[in-house]
Amino acid sequence: MFRHDDHCREERYFSSTILPYLMAYENFSGLKVFLSFINDEYLSRTDTKIGLSKFEENIKNVQLITEPALERDLPFYKIPIPTVCFARKKDKQSKPDILIIFNGWVILIEAKYFTSYNSYDLYMQMNQQSYVLDIVKTMNKNKINNSIQLAICPVHESLKEFSVLTWEDIYNVMLTIIPEDNYFMKRLKNSITR
Repeated sequence: MFRHDDHCREERYFSSTILPYLMAYENFSGLKVFLSFINDEYLSRTDTKIGLSKFEENIKNVQLITEPALERDLPFYKIPIPTVCFARKKDKQSKPDILIIFNGWVILIEAKYFTSYNSYDLYMQMNQQSYVLDIVKTMNKNKINNSIQLAICPVHESLKEFSVLTWEDIYNVMLTIIPEDNYFMKRLKNSITR
């Protein structure tokens, strides 16, 4: 049978289907290894790391949202967003691909896969998304004090202020707990190989 899923060139297939599945794998054990990787690779030289020691207890409070549009969605439910949250908002609005809230942290992820981009444009796009962190922190009244913005790209990039990992990093991290013959792991591996 012809594999249509192995020929999908829609970036959202990877950021909104494959990646959330891998993170949610076995009651979010995929998220745990992902956050451990973030701690080791990007927060190892800081005083603040994402707390994972009571991961199973804290998992009931996890929030994982693809294509979050907080500025649209909260007012729909008559939940006002304080104007202070928009201090960093730029003229152009940009939604991150994934928003993760866990254990006092908010993590914004911008994923690039097939679309053409350059480092400067990616940096500017992520910069335009930073105000989303302010909305989450303010709406959670000092329960979320830490944040990180990440880009997941086909190749390593160097972005001032933002951390970058590759889809191959994601595959290798998830391979520590998810079998390589898992449907979504196979789709990711086949795509990386191509």
